[in-house]
Amino acid sequence: MPMAWVRLEPTSPFLIGLWAASAVGGLVDVDSVALANARLHQQGVASSEAAGGAFLLATLTNLLVKGGIVFVTGGTTLARRVLPAFGTLILATVVALVACSLYPLAAF
Repeated sequence: MPMAWVRLEPTSPFLIGLWAASAVGGLVDVDSVALANARLHQQGVASSEAAGGAFLLATLTNLLVKGGIVFVTGGTTLARRVLPAFGTLILATVVALVACSLYPLAAF
């Protein structure tokens, strides 16, 4: 049953909890966060911006963890080859997160 009394809009104080849970979930896996946020949006609990922002935040934390794993396990040689691509992905994710915040989907 949807929790209609907790509608997660971009200005909702509960949004911080959703984003925090997504960031922690992104440390391990992004798929579960994507499914959970899609379900919250489908049930009408989270807006498109809230669910999308939470997914992007999980993606960002997941990339940071994987970048750390590459550096620790592969050393500087592998890191020099892989981390520039990760940096590009992180930059694109941050741009998408900011764009999601500044330009809500309802405006289109």
